[in-house]
Order: sequence, then structure tokens, then C-alpha cells
Amino acid sequence: MTRKAMVWKPISKQGSMNGIKSAVPKHSAITFKDNNTPVSLQYDDVYFCKDDGLAETKHVFLDSNNLPQAWSDYAHIRICETGFGTGLNFLATVKLFEETARPEQKLFYTSIEKFPLKKQDIEKSLGHWKEYFGELYDLYLDHYPIAIDGFHPIMIKPNIFLVLIFEDVEKAITELDDIQDFFFLDGFAPAKNPDMWSETLFKNMARLSHNKTTFSTFTAAAFVNQGLQANGFQTQKINGYGFKRNMIVGQFKSDKTRPLDNNKKQSITICGAGLAGSCLAWLLKELGQDIVLVDKDSDLDNASSNQWGLINPRIGAERIPAFDYINGAFALFLRHAPDNLFKQIGSYHSPENEQKEKRYRKFMNDVAWPEEYVQETPQGLFFPDAGLCSPKKLRDFYLTDIKITHGTDGDVLATSYQTSYGNLPLQRIRGQISYAHAPNHNVKHSYLYSHYHAPIDKDRLVFGATFDHWTEHDEVTEEDHQRNLDALEYKGDVSIINGWAGFRCSSKDHLPIIGKLGNKYINIGHGANGMISSLAAAYIIAYEIGLIPQPFSRNVLEAVSPARYNES
Repeated sequence: MTRKAMVWKPISKQGSMNGIKSAVPKHSAITFKDNNTPVSLQYDDVYFCKDDGLAETKHVFLDSNNLPQAWSDYAHIRICETGFGTGLNFLATVKLFEETARPEQKLFYTSIEKFPLKKQDIEKSLGHWKEYFGELYDLYLDHYPIAIDGFHPIMIKPNIFLVLIFEDVEKAITELDDIQDFFFLDGFAPAKNPDMWSETLFKNMARLSHNKTTFSTFTAAAFVNQGLQANGFQTQKINGYGFKRNMIVGQFKSDKTRPLDNNKKQSITICGAGLAGSCLAWLLKELGQDIVLVDKDSDLDNASSNQWGLINPRIGAERIPAFDYINGAFALFLRHAPDNLFKQIGSYHSPENEQKEKRYRKFMNDVAWPEEYVQETPQGLFFPDAGLCSPKKLRDFYLTDIKITHGTDGDVLATSYQTSYGNLPLQRIRGQISYAHAPNHNVKHSYLYSHYHAPIDKDRLVFGATFDHWTEHDEVTEEDHQRNLDALEYKGDVSIINGWAGFRCSSKDHLPIIGKLGNKYINIGHGANGMISSLAAAYIIAYEIGLIPQPFSRNVLEAVSPARYNES
């Protein structure tokens, strides 16, 4: 099937994207003083002492919380920090952990930062400690996330997790539920940034503490001391570091005991060897669990067998949980994606109707990602970190060294629409994509409108996709090739080579269903976002099993939970 060149149709059919202002910078604005000490221009305050920031960290946060002695009895060590900054406190904590921890111990470090630094500014700030931190320095920078709002779970090593929350402290702290062992209250001085040192912070610290939880902070401000005392912390002033005469330390006083850690090696059977099941099997194996992966089909022909799919963020007018979930999953995929499988070519998103154009405008004006992650262009919004990946090859990557046996049940069900899940509102949606010969097409990026097209190589394109609820077979049809051709906005000659058709499993609210249902965990309904959503789902289930820290906000976890369908 061949289609001759057509007249180019404007991507934005309802007018230009005029009226969209540039994205508000999310990154912290800084300058550097002596010894490359970073200074915030927003708060006119240093990130750490210019004389020796590392010595300051050790005195204020490590020694003052009696570390490592105080964590010696904990299997999972949980630290919550306000004010991540350069990550110096994190690196110093990890180094101490690796020097002193027992093999079975894990470090779960959660940190909140409203204005994240750019990676190059972190490198400049911490460069003179690069040799001291060694491999940890490189692992940290390699995994540093894109600076979009929300939770960013990062596996530095299987026993070291960092959860970076790019958010205002007042909002972020209310979305946490993990009970913490230690609080590092950093950030800028209360006189410079009073909003952070609020009753909301102190109240939620108490909510997240047990009777042995301790804290330390560089400040000795009276209202901070009083706020902590009023919420159940016994406080004490001790010698500060450098020119700071005093600082505050303390412990939560209550009868609330510390929850038990789930530190036993488990045998977990996962049913379903598509992307959702294979990704979960990979992560749980990385975390040291015994994994049994079963599937009803030995050849996996129907399990995430598509050759190409798009990796994209979600454009939303506001930050609802669905937006935070998909974009958190997108950022997580960028940190995990195998370089040889992910073609990071960037994608253009053009609004094909007035409603979408309004949504895109609100995204740029109100949600406001940093301009290095999204730019306005005549073709629409451009996301340079987006790209193209093969679901089939990604599935096979996750399945490396994992044996699949025949089976139809497990502790975790990742079986798409092929299992009955009671009253869960699932739908099966058929889609077909087309592969075409398009000699010297010169398409460098993916383009999304009502459909999409993207380059496979210099002479081939992939495009589509159809979307229907009524077709019951998964055979590739000429009729659907024609539907894809009719919607294609590439203007050159194309000749269909072949295609792929399959079914997506989707929920009625278009969010996946992840979590405990009865006596099993389920991991289904990822729809068109399977490659990124499967990875986020694996983190969520690992969290619910008790293996990692809280990876996403409470709002997001509730939005994807099967419990959202329970009758009230």
C-alpha cells in the first residue's frame, strides 16, 4: 500500500501557540563565592559553610544524630531531610553508611527541595570532594532527575535509595507516610526562608516519628525550638559549627513504637511476562528476592510484543494525580532506560483542537516546567527528553537471566485483561500501527497530533495508531493501514512495509491499577503508557511489599490503588 506525497497540513489546526509565555524557571538561581561555595540568589544565603561544608555536615547532621551508632539496630534506616540543596548531606550519609553498615541494612533517604539545582551547578559545588566520595559521586550525578515537580525515587544501589521530592515543604511533608528515624532540618536560615519553618512541618514531623526518632538542625531560632517542643519533641541547644554559636537537636517523646522492617528474603511468584510482569521481576530480583515468573504462553507472542513505542510525558492543565503519576514515571524511565534501547530523539506535541491548545497553554503558564525540558515551537511543544523504544526489546532486557515457566496464577497478577478481577472497570482497546518505507524522510523527531509518526531509521517510519473497542481480532488489516495513512501528517511518499496490532488493557479512568487486592497484588491497566508505567508500578509494588521507601505521593498511590473502586 502506497500513498503519494500530500500537501502539508499545519500541525496546529486551530491556530498558533501564540500567547504561551516562557516556562517559569524551576531551578534554583545561584552564584558562587569563595571555594566555589554556592549561594542562593532567591534567599541570599549559602548552601553550606564556605570553609568546610563537609565538616559542617558531619557535625550538624551525622554526629548530632549520633550516627552511625543510632542506626545500628535498624534494618531499614529512614532519614527525611528538608532542603536537599547540592546533595552534600546525602553523600556524606551514604559514605558513612557504606563504611559502617551491616550487609543486610538498607538506607532510605528522602529529601525535599523546592528549587533544585542544575546538575552542572552541583558538579561545581561538590567538585573538590569528588575524589573523597568516589563512585558514589558519579552514581548520584548519573541518577539525578529532571527538575519537574513531584516525587523521584532513585535506586543508587539495591541497598541505597534516594527519594527526591521537588516540591514546597508544606505540601511535600503532608504527602509522606513512611515513619522516619532521623530528620535533617537543613534549608536556608529561618530569617531568610520563614515559610519552610512552619507549624505544618513540625506537626507532620511528629506524625512521621516514633519514640526514638531524633532530629538536628543548624539553626537555634527561638520559634523553631518552640514549634518543635509544642509538637512533642524534647529539644536541646548544643554548640553549632563554625561561626554559629548554637544549634538545636532533639528527640520525639511519645509511646509510639517503631514499625517492624520487612527484611526477610521472600519468594514471590509473578503471573504475566509482559512489560508489567517482567519489569517487576527484574526490580524484585535486583532487590534480592527469589522470583518465580509464570505465563500462560511459552512463546510470549502476545506479551508486549510491539516493536516500537513512544516515550512521552503527559501535558496537563494542572497537577492532578494522573499528571504526577505519568510524569513521575516518565522521569523514572529516563533514569533507568538502557542506552542501547532508548532513542532519545525528542517529540513535538501539536494541539489539533482548541481544547488541547488551551490545555497546552495552561501547562506552559501554570505547570511551568523548566525550559530545558519543554520549548514552544511553531510545530507545538517540544520535549527534548522524549523518544522511541521497543517494548519487545525492553521486555527481553528485563527478562535477562529470569526463567519463565508455565502458569496462570501468582502472588502478583500482571496479566492484563486476560484474568477476571471482579468488578474492576477494565476495557480492552485494539490498536494498529504501521511501518513504512519513506526514503530519505529527514524526520529527526517524533510528532504527536491526533496520531503520531516517528523515525525508525533514515528510510523507515512508524506511525499510527488506530484506537477502537469493537474489533475482536489482533490481525493487521489493510483497512487500518489506510486509517493510519489518512491521519499521517508526514508529507513525503510512504510505502507500507508491515504493521503490528494488539490490545491495550485500560481502566475507565485511564490510570493503571496497582496494589493489593484481596490476598494478591495486581499490576494492570497501563494502556498506551506501558513502558514507563510498568517501571513506576514495579516501584509501587516493591514499596507495598516493604522493600523500598515511599516512591510517590500519597495522592498518587491512592489514585492508582485498586481501593479507589471500593464502595464508600
